[in-house]
Amino acid sequence: MSEDERIDAFSAEPLHSQLTTIIRNNILTDRWPAGEKIPNQQELCKKYEVSLAVVRQAVEKLVSEGFLLKRQGKGTYVMDPRIRQGPRKLTSLSQELTARGAKVGSEILDSRVEASGSKFARIFDLTPDEKVIRIKRLRLMDMSPLGIQTFFCPERLFPDLLKKNLTESLYGLVENHYGYRFVSADETYTAIIISEADCKLLTVEFPYAGFYVERISRGADGKAIEYTESIIRGDKYSVLIHLRK
Repeated sequence: MSEDERIDAFSAEPLHSQLTTIIRNNILTDRWPAGEKIPNQQELCKKYEVSLAVVRQAVEKLVSEGFLLKRQGKGTYVMDPRIRQGPRKLTSLSQELTARGAKVGSEILDSRVEASGSKFARIFDLTPDEKVIRIKRLRLMDMSPLGIQTFFCPERLFPDLLKKNLTESLYGLVENHYGYRFVSADETYTAIIISEADCKLLTVEFPYAGFYVERISRGADGKAIEYTESIIRGDKYSVLIHLRK
């Protein structure tokens, strides 16, 4: 057994929490591949030298998080709840999740019109007196919090956007209602520790690792149509880069 798989009986962290972390890391690092049956509860007790109650708590926690799946009469199996992001067409998160068969949802956290400021004046090529629309949403995948997205766009391009159903795909609204077509985008990914406030929204315990993603999408004329900041749980998202020589 490697050092990072050992339970510390003298730690202030509860035993079930330590075991949950160990099993979750085994899944995220592919030590336990998706689809594989995990050891039964008695075997886990023996391997990690903990009680059956500790094992049950850890397993139930990981089932609720989507890392494990219980199959009646067959055992418990590894699931990979992450969206593996790799080379792809320009799509919205809603389109991405729907294509994977996931149920998509959104909760509106904030929506307003505000001054553009120097940052958005530069991105959208706005005059100092022009404003931007800001829509902050909690994004859900299969009813579980996946990330927090804050969408910005020029108010003059999308009048009355705040009166629309903002729980729907914003890309869909922009393209279908306003007639703008997204043709390109630039994304920047940064690994972060999610803030305590955002951890509460994402129903995870602080400190928690995640991604901070910035996207600028452009129309056919090359001008920016939208800018989105996303904070995404690291256990539900990964970035796959394909390299060729």
